[in-house]
Amino acid sequence: AVLEGEDEDKVMECHDYLMDNYSILNPPSSWTKKIVKELLIGYWPEKECFTFPHCNKNSEPFNIKCHKSKKGDTPHSITGHGQCVLYPLDLIQHYDFSKPILFAEGEKDTATLLSNGYQAVSSSTGALSLPKDLTSIADATMIRFVYDNDKGGRSGSIKRAQELKQRFSEMRIGVCHWSEGYPERYDVTDHLTASDENDLEE
Repeated sequence: AVLEGEDEDKVMECHDYLMDNYSILNPPSSWTKKIVKELLIGYWPEKECFTFPHCNKNSEPFNIKCHKSKKGDTPHSITGHGQCVLYPLDLIQHYDFSKPILFAEGEKDTATLLSNGYQAVSSSTGALSLPKDLTSIADATMIRFVYDNDKGGRSGSIKRAQELKQRFSEMRIGVCHWSEGYPERYDVTDHLTASDENDLEE
């Protein structure tokens, strides 16, 4: 169900707070304001975390995903609205499926990839699982997983790639591995934020 009342208001409240305090809150420099606005990314001051609304194909929000906070709170959805879905559903329908799509580990990295000109998706539950409903990417010809450089990301990317191949046998599916030398927990946002890195290696 789409958000209503205070929950619906919270989407724009958080988004407006981020845009009004952008330089102070210092979101990843790899994000562009254009993508932040398209995705309605926000900041929840009481929770001290960035927020990522999950919207349906009509751009109606049905959940707010709270990123891990400065206080140490783990990522979570607002009560009663969490579910495993593809993100961002409202943008995926406009992708060019003849070109590669990068499957990121989470919303933050998806925003980074979109900001840098890539077509990107993620699962709202990160590396843990794929949504049951994958119809919005069924026509993709190539998908590459670019999960984080940690145990969960390394094993999750292989497992999710295998699951995707079982469901779409004709689809070309790959896994990007971080080469030795990158630190543990390094991710796409770290990579595209680094001043000497402006592209992802093949």
